[in-house]
Amino acid sequence: TSPGGNGYRTMAFLRVARGLVYSLGAGYTAALGYSVVEHDPLESHIASSVVTSAMWMRGSPLHTIYYKFISDTPASIVDVTALKVESCLRKSGRLPDGITIKEIEVHPFGLQENGQPKGILSELVRVNCTFEGGVPLSVPSTFLIKMACNEFGMRMFGRVCLFKSEVDFYNKNLGTKGGLRVPECYFAEYDSLSGEVAIFLEDLSPLSAVDQLTGLTIDEAKLILTKLAGLHGRYWGLDQSSVEPDLTTVINVQHEKTLELLASFFGKNVQQFCPEVGDAVGYTFSEYMRSLLVDTMKPNMRKYADGLLWTRGRPLTLTHGDVRCENVFFTETNGEKDAIIIDHQLASLALGPLDAAYVMLSYGPDLTEAAELDLMEHYYSELLAVKPDLEYSFTEFCYDYISGYTNLLYKLTLSGGDVAESYRRNQNVFHKFFARTDAMTQRLNTQEHFLQCCGRIIKNSETGKVSMAPITDIERLTVLPAYMQAYILQRSAPSVGDGGTNKITWLGLLGLV
Repeated sequence: TSPGGNGYRTMAFLRVARGLVYSLGAGYTAALGYSVVEHDPLESHIASSVVTSAMWMRGSPLHTIYYKFISDTPASIVDVTALKVESCLRKSGRLPDGITIKEIEVHPFGLQENGQPKGILSELVRVNCTFEGGVPLSVPSTFLIKMACNEFGMRMFGRVCLFKSEVDFYNKNLGTKGGLRVPECYFAEYDSLSGEVAIFLEDLSPLSAVDQLTGLTIDEAKLILTKLAGLHGRYWGLDQSSVEPDLTTVINVQHEKTLELLASFFGKNVQQFCPEVGDAVGYTFSEYMRSLLVDTMKPNMRKYADGLLWTRGRPLTLTHGDVRCENVFFTETNGEKDAIIIDHQLASLALGPLDAAYVMLSYGPDLTEAAELDLMEHYYSELLAVKPDLEYSFTEFCYDYISGYTNLLYKLTLSGGDVAESYRRNQNVFHKFFARTDAMTQRLNTQEHFLQCCGRIIKNSETGKVSMAPITDIERLTVLPAYMQAYILQRSAPSVGDGGTNKITWLGLLGLV
């Protein structure tokens, strides 16, 4: 693989061939999408994603030929060869000239099925390299490679809105810039033609994530919230057209046609969500949850999807989108504990408190109201420490925090039954996750909160422009649960953000006196 060598000439030829396939494939895919959906570019993108996801399933002739003879990037465990790994590391500048990879050992890592890697959205393998000609300083001999899973529904979902986000997250170094500790990345590439992704990541062994069944301690939860508050504070105030538009996943893109399609997906999946997922994890969802999804969210989904409702005109920030126990590793240096956060495929611009809601679902003991408020107060204080001039009341934070649970249900329902089998393989973990989600949506008056937000949608019939009616903190308070109302009023009455200072008046408005 040195310049002038046979391996080098072979890889050069493959890159030329790959470019030709890209040109032909991209033209065919575009024409296909164009003909399927009357010339709308985003609907064409979704339509072509469905078709191409089927065409590029592993084992198909097209996929086999492309990854055996043309692509220099691995797509599955069988593609992880010394030549491809070396090519990727050289492309990223991690492997200097004169050093080659003599041989590699490849082993499945994490969740497995029949000896093969098997995750919900992705698959992991551990690679051990034997170098020749020296030892590179910028890449270790052992690391992990993360690739897309081979389940059709999740591949299509990933193609539309997930895999590129994680590649951008690492290639643009957004986590580190935001003060977040993440695994070191040695190579990251998304193949828009095949929908495959390959990310070479630091092997964090012997560290391990907290078991979801055990859950986080109060100190661990606070440490994660501190890290998230730091990330959110540093990126606070972005919008969909800001400096990192590529990180806006399709779920958060404010585009009319995309939102209509996602609302349609939700409507198709929601009816079967509770029975299918409940059966997979051995949990019977409450009537409240069923009613929230089917009777409240479904008929209002078009409004919800329109800018994800509460993000319209709001200050956004970079969020992780899936902060569960399994995605956090703890380390300790000189007595100081730190958190390393992994799995950034759901990274997007959204409301910061959405991440805080996810952390609550991973708390170990039963999440009492007192413990929840303590954690919320901790996050809010840390956020203000990073951004002291932030105009963001605690009441507004609580309101957005509840939005996190609705947002979670929205994302889960969009995936529908496509991940039910993955849930079944991890039944105990997801049984607890969905049971707590169910309980929290009830405790937080999620249904009333959702309906109030829907009532604030304003759409101009002539221009089609959508906006949100202004809302005061007193109005926000009316849909917060009673324990949260009482805490806010007791915490600092003058902080309620519409100019009043009379606690008795507020209590009267809330029907508490």
